[in-house]
Amino acid sequence: LDVSSLRVIKNATASLNFNRSQWGATFASRYEWIESEPGATLNNQGTIAFTNTLVGSYRPFDFLSVNPNFSIREERNAYTGARIETPRTELIFAYTPLRDAFRLTGTTSFARGFGSDGLNNVRTFGTAAALDWKIGKFLGKDDVVSFNLNYNQQVDFISPGNSHNDLSGMLLLKIIGF
Repeated sequence: LDVSSLRVIKNATASLNFNRSQWGATFASRYEWIESEPGATLNNQGTIAFTNTLVGSYRPFDFLSVNPNFSIREERNAYTGARIETPRTELIFAYTPLRDAFRLTGTTSFARGFGSDGLNNVRTFGTAAALDWKIGKFLGKDDVVSFNLNYNQQVDFISPGNSHNDLSGMLLLKIIGF
């Protein structure tokens, strides 16, 4: 195995949740120690990351839910002094009519990474759509056919050659229970 690709992450997370019948909110804070090479802890060459996330949920009707999310992540490398800040926002819609016979979900997200050393300036945009349809008891208790379509765009303003677009689709048969 290539030892240089080994990465060890130690983390701790704390969260606070509020839930009501039509709305909910979660605040989570996460601390990570990332070792990109063996012995990084001993020579203080690891990266420390803090992520604070605020997640909301609102259900104005039984068949519709809206979930906005916002997070900010800060990574610090004590050895090099480099710092990267990445604010991210996401919005998820879920439409579930007809007693859960099918579900339509749409997601869009936007993130921007900034480096203190000027070596990181990346914008990421993503969107996804999924259609889940319960087909009844075919192989398990509740089988679901799911079609997912995802698009992601990453623009690297420092190294434009690292920019890319991805489009993918997936058809799944989910077998739930036997």
